[in-house]
Amino acid sequence: RLHSRSRRCLRRNSEFAPRRFGSLKWHLRLASLDAELERILRDPDAALARAERVFKGPGHTATVAQIGRWVLKRANLRSLGSVLKDLFRPSRALLAFRKAHHLELLGIASPLPVAAAERRWLRFLRHAYLVTEAVEGAQNLGEVLARSPRAPACVRRQLATLVARLHDEGFSHRDLKETNLLVDTKERVFLIDLDGLAWRFRITERRAAADLARLARAASRYAAVTRADRIAFLKRYCRARGLTRVPRLPA
Repeated sequence: RLHSRSRRCLRRNSEFAPRRFGSLKWHLRLASLDAELERILRDPDAALARAERVFKGPGHTATVAQIGRWVLKRANLRSLGSVLKDLFRPSRALLAFRKAHHLELLGIASPLPVAAAERRWLRFLRHAYLVTEAVEGAQNLGEVLARSPRAPACVRRQLATLVARLHDEGFSHRDLKETNLLVDTKERVFLIDLDGLAWRFRITERRAAADLARLARAASRYAAVTRADRIAFLKRYCRARGLTRVPRLPA
């Protein structure tokens, strides 16, 4: 039901509406519009060029920067196969906008989606843009673990609960790693980079185990994550999902 309701962010209603700024038609959260956001929407490429805090540069598959209290992400061209597929599907930005609103409806922590647009030429996708609220003072989980002698117990518990909620609600994240998880100043955990997030209605044990294995490989790079932390994480995850055993991949 909520997956169906999440389409409302791409339609006209009391909270969202399509609005044109400059050459782009944006799907916009109306209550978020202010002067700074309007400048970004009128020329997002110029906004990225003047941004002081850049998380990913033009050499990546996406350019990501913070401008004031907003984070702007521009999806760049990837491969010929992606170009052909994009002829027949919505852009990554529009899909991420809807997925972020779905998480919002579920109460799962992720930066608030504010606006999304795509730039096409004869149906060929040139760029796609997504604007979200910035998580102030946040660091990615890798930065937190790198400067901590022990993994913070509060963060470990929240992360286990977040992953359990994702799986219970039918979501899988094929790139579940430390750089796609933010920790704010209050040690709250937020999921970002929703390109790898997929809604499947029901998550199989194999899929859940694959997500957990991906996260385990990422955590293994940090000395702060001990065997006791892994066991405590899995116990919390299983308890949150009501499982009697840990999901396992086939041998």
